[in-house]
Amino acid sequence: MKTDIKTPNRKTAKNAAQSMRGFTLIEVAIALLVIGLIAAPLVQQYHQFIKIAQQDTTEANLNLAYSAISQFYFEFDRYPCPADPKLGPADATYGEEDCTAASLSVIPVMNIDGNPGIDNIWVGMVPFKTLKMTPEETLDAWSNKLNYAVTDVLAQPPVGGFNQGWGLITIHQDDTRGLLPDTCGGGAVDTNGVHLALYSSGPDEIGAYPAQNMAAPPQACPALGTTKDAENCQNNDEIFLFPTCIKSQVAGANHYDDIFLTRNAEDFMALAPQKMFDTATNPNDVGTTAGYIGINNNDPQSELDIIGNIRASDEFGNPDKQGEAHASEYCDTAGNNCFKAESIAGNDPNMNCIGSKGMSGIGSNKAKCSEIIPSFTTATTCPAGQYVSGISSTGVITCATP
Repeated sequence: MKTDIKTPNRKTAKNAAQSMRGFTLIEVAIALLVIGLIAAPLVQQYHQFIKIAQQDTTEANLNLAYSAISQFYFEFDRYPCPADPKLGPADATYGEEDCTAASLSVIPVMNIDGNPGIDNIWVGMVPFKTLKMTPEETLDAWSNKLNYAVTDVLAQPPVGGFNQGWGLITIHQDDTRGLLPDTCGGGAVDTNGVHLALYSSGPDEIGAYPAQNMAAPPQACPALGTTKDAENCQNNDEIFLFPTCIKSQVAGANHYDDIFLTRNAEDFMALAPQKMFDTATNPNDVGTTAGYIGINNNDPQSELDIIGNIRASDEFGNPDKQGEAHASEYCDTAGNNCFKAESIAGNDPNMNCIGSKGMSGIGSNKAKCSEIIPSFTTATTCPAGQYVSGISSTGVITCATP
């Protein structure tokens, strides 16, 4: 018997061997180089995106904190005291204002109120619990507590009350004291008499207190002159550096990565939160040429549209005018769906019911009218052993057995 034996194709076996050997080192290196060239810009953009997001988050929380401090100021005629930055979520007084200054960084400045003793600047964290904020709203993007500095006599006014001229903080828009180079060019602008400062220690986290309780910042503050942002790092003076023309992540004397409340120092930080009107300026016609408006006068001649809250000042000594405010109507933000004050305190035809009907309520700026229950002309009683359980719309009583 004859058997055919087929020999393998040498060319096919060679190709199979070549396909199994994989990539050479040169091919792998070329592939990695191509991937690196493509990925490098993406990685850089991602890092830039993260930095921008961190900046935005921190600035948003700084603005939230200032808004809450402003509302506190309007309500209590003073600023809140800072909270102890060394406390954490496990501490009962975490986030509460501390007006004893025993747990705060105290910066003695000068006697500004005329009373005995030196007046100070208190530095701590934003008192979120006192301001009815969440703890997260008073942290920066690196989970560190936002720094809050305030003049002590504006947070705890002495006898005589709040005085806007008692701000002790000085804002430098660059260091002009000769310790570091002036990068603004032509000299920097200083703002004196500032009431408060709000800022983050930035991504380097130097001098910052983390969210948990800490006896001291994990990274101590550098000596003044080592970096620009050392000026804001609890260096025991009244000067704070505002980043108008400085910002550098490079290590060295010009390093500055703090994030301040993003407002203009001259126009904003030197003043208390602004009320819409100040009757001391002109008690009859406050800041308007449209005619008298209803602010501290008895002859209002022009409409005053306000979106937001109205704070009515008390007239001390007159119990009939405690927190008094008057308006002819209240409308939605678009100026529609107005409710007139005369509807409940005046003579409004819409509030009149006709015929045999009487008012049972108010809705849609009109009286809700219902049939009047007829009066009883004769005495009506329930049988012995029963009690009156109701009255029908026709005036008939209903009786029930206990």
